[in-house]
Amino acid sequence: MANSELSLSVTTFNGAPLVTARGTVDTWQIEAIEDIVAAFPLDGTAALTLDFSQASFADVESLAGLIRLLRGASAEMQVTAVTAAGIAAMLRCAGLEHQMTICTSIDAATSVERSEPDYLASQLTVEKADKKLPLAA
Repeated sequence: MANSELSLSVTTFNGAPLVTARGTVDTWQIEAIEDIVAAFPLDGTAALTLDFSQASFADVESLAGLIRLLRGASAEMQVTAVTAAGIAAMLRCAGLEHQMTICTSIDAATSVERSEPDYLASQLTVEKADKKLPLAA
């Protein structure tokens, strides 16, 4: 990789935001990327694609940070991660393939189907039989 400086871009891909990282990712930069990704569900984003296929990782801590980032994001949104084959294998070993879609090229991510979010599971409804109970002092 000719340029080791990290650059990030946010565009739209396959009907969802696409965050692309290019260059070398260090531990503190993963934390900054986590902050960026955390803003998407606050805006109502239901699906997100993260492209790390053109990124390298400085050390084991930055790879652990990537796993933490992807676990957190996939708990809130439908996530597709695009990574190099070696990183994809590591993500699968970490059990992330059950929480998200892992691709080794952006072309493969094109075929990922977006599902409608299940808003009913996250909303509480009040039934007529429900009654208010006094709080204990």
